[in-house]
Amino acid sequence: MTSATRTYQPESSLFDLPLKEWMVYLYLLVSPFYMFALVTTRDWPALWIVGIMLLLFIVQFLHSGFRFWLDSSSYSLLFFLAAYVIGTMIILFADLPMTLLGRTPPERAVTTLVRVIYIVIVYGLFINFLADADSKMLKRIFVAQIAIGTVIALFGIAQYVTATFFSWGGFVGIEGTNETFKMGSSFLRLGSSRVYRAAAIFSEPSAFGFFLVPLFIKVVLSYMQNAIIVSKKIHLTLLGIFVLAILFNLSLTAIFSIAILMMILFGTTFAGSRTLLWITVFTLLCSGLILLTPVGSLLIGRVDRVFRLGDVSTLDRLFRVYVGLLVVLSSPLIGVGPGFYSFLYPIHGGVDKFVMATPLNVWLTFLTDIGIFGIIPFLFFLKNILGRAKKRIDRNPLVRVYLWSTVSFLLLLSTDDFWYLEMFWFDVAMLVVLSNGLFSSSPRPQEKLAFA
Repeated sequence: MTSATRTYQPESSLFDLPLKEWMVYLYLLVSPFYMFALVTTRDWPALWIVGIMLLLFIVQFLHSGFRFWLDSSSYSLLFFLAAYVIGTMIILFADLPMTLLGRTPPERAVTTLVRVIYIVIVYGLFINFLADADSKMLKRIFVAQIAIGTVIALFGIAQYVTATFFSWGGFVGIEGTNETFKMGSSFLRLGSSRVYRAAAIFSEPSAFGFFLVPLFIKVVLSYMQNAIIVSKKIHLTLLGIFVLAILFNLSLTAIFSIAILMMILFGTTFAGSRTLLWITVFTLLCSGLILLTPVGSLLIGRVDRVFRLGDVSTLDRLFRVYVGLLVVLSSPLIGVGPGFYSFLYPIHGGVDKFVMATPLNVWLTFLTDIGIFGIIPFLFFLKNILGRAKKRIDRNPLVRVYLWSTVSFLLLLSTDDFWYLEMFWFDVAMLVVLSNGLFSSSPRPQEKLAFA
């Protein structure tokens, strides 16, 4: 028995789209530029778009008689926010005469709390902008994400090729203007050779990997679900572009994350499928071609340094986890306060003395900030969303796509501290709407998503 192939193509003129949908596409367009400031040293393009979306939401809220979409998962997220508020109050009222890089524990705690407030607002906005979307809009959003990601990936490949084969130093020189990244560089010295590390608009490879991996997962899962973008040839071409961009990026986090996800995915969902065979052959072919280029020797060399514990970046990550575990053991129930890990990291002999360090692990970050009591609401938040999606995974092929994309984000967040970026919360909101949206063919009432 063969399944029908869905082809995702534009189904209406862009000029017929409502303002809310245009704002979603505008957000997707600027979402990759999360390392760049526009006006101040602490803003980024998506922040401005989210601000405009918030104004539109307020206008609609007032015009509709104070009505808005409220998903059941929001309650857990609000309890999570409450835990951060309590933790921040404890830091504010404590007498902590410490400074690090010119900042005090209360300043760090308030900054962390602001980030949590921001992601709660962002999640609510995305739910309200997507909740009444029909299946056509959700398909267009999916295609738009892949299209924008493809352009960025191609740019990343061009950066690597021009830097490696033509010694131009990159197709174009771009540096992050945010304070967080201004100390970084697009190049890393390994001995006497200068190696291009970040292959696109990011000055840190893990940031580019964080952007690429979920897109790669979306392309793989949609192909397996016969949700084809334009045609099978174009879809496979997109897959090849993302594979090359990830390998050229030299981010071991991204490569290992994909390897783990593919093993889980193929072992649990598509074991023995014909698609698995072709994708395996395709991946091996791409890997073989890469190993014949200069990037292959660089990847092998870095992997060798990692296993010999000679890679500084890997050692620093391991040490951050070690310090995080010490902090959790010292205060397991309520943590040490939002952001206070940064002050404990150098006390324990941290390697990097010029950053406000984090554990580089979302789970340890929350545990050190607010402890077991505080992380429980976040775990219930994930259980609500992932559990709902799993129950309704066969209602639409995009449910499975965004479910695995969300899982890929969570895996990446185990090695990065980008939990406050909007793109993760956008995919979560998409998963909520897809598994409980108005397009659903189920005759049962949609009890989880309702007007408040």
